[in-house]
Amino acid sequence: MTHGSGFRFQADDQLRVPCSCVHAILPCVENVIDRMNTLQSREAILVTAVEAQSILTETRGFTSVEVPGTGFHYSLNPYRGCAFNCSYCYAPAFVFDDEARQNWGRWVAVKANAEHLLRAAGRKGKLRNKNVYLSTST
Repeated sequence: MTHGSGFRFQADDQLRVPCSCVHAILPCVENVIDRMNTLQSREAILVTAVEAQSILTETRGFTSVEVPGTGFHYSLNPYRGCAFNCSYCYAPAFVFDDEARQNWGRWVAVKANAEHLLRAAGRKGKLRNKNVYLSTST
């Protein structure tokens, strides 16, 4: 799965919606964990698992359904942080913790309960006929 990829959920059976989403996002999360574990063994990168309160964020701005040609209802970021610290990256500006921002590029917090939260959203019908933008800032 590539950075900033989007997909649309269309399902008649509400229970199939989270399965489609979980199958789409789990390889991404697993790849992040594998990649971070590899990097952690070579560099000083802290990889942690966190319990997220939510996994879907209603979009605003250029990714919103209100903007013609984009049409995303939610964004989904399966982790916070980064192990690369690219000089051109804008994402650290969204980190409100000073220490975390200063250590950007040396930590990743994987949302361990992403699958559970996504399945719960699907059961509630929150994903039916919605577009989800993956990894908008991570």
